[in-house]
Amino acid sequence: SDTVKSASIAAVGTTPYVVYNAQEPSLTNLIFVKHWNGSSWVADGGALNVDPTKLAQQPTIADVGGVPYVAWIEGLPGQVVVKHWDGSAWVRDGGLVGRNAADFNTLPSIASIAGVPEVAFNEGLSGPVWVSRLANNVWSTVGSSAVSNGGATGAPSLADVGGVPYVSWSESNQVLIKHFNGSAWVQDGTNANEDSSTSASSPALRSIGGTPFVAFTQTSGLYSAVFLSEFS
Repeated sequence: SDTVKSASIAAVGTTPYVVYNAQEPSLTNLIFVKHWNGSSWVADGGALNVDPTKLAQQPTIADVGGVPYVAWIEGLPGQVVVKHWDGSAWVRDGGLVGRNAADFNTLPSIASIAGVPEVAFNEGLSGPVWVSRLANNVWSTVGSSAVSNGGATGAPSLADVGGVPYVSWSESNQVLIKHFNGSAWVQDGTNANEDSSTSASSPALRSIGGTPFVAFTQTSGLYSAVFLSEFS
């Protein structure tokens, strides 16, 4: 039987959709999507992979205008791939999401920003965080520079807050938040940590009532706790 390695859930309209990474008995990794029809989970098409012989991992899903969009990493070096469900098949959106085909991209986070798909991702295992936006079926970077500040980074989390892209990520053991003001990425506050002297990571950013909230893990010694911060 398949081994599910990672999964992501989103409400598309009012329907729950789940994307997951299944390791087949042949040791290939395939990306699948299912939705809940009120009584059971129903598969939406087959595997999403562009090339089923290549490693596929880290899937994430979002509602973009009532349509499920999925981003994941495929191949080595890993590249971000995005597809959407047209009602009968998975259709690829654009080509290269990252800035360079030779780059090793990881940990995508996809969201609908003012009705348009955008993807945040790491360039390298702990490299700079970038955001790409789809327009006319071409991906281009949002802003002329990385979101992050140059330190070692963790997985980003992207969200729409009032039609504006906000990104949270961990960098040098701090959870940071920035938004794009139309020309540059602007940091919101100093950091979101409950205690800036301890290590924080794994942020999950959401807009609640038009205000950015971020949940994250903070570690002190042998103990970890989950905190929630509001930006105001």
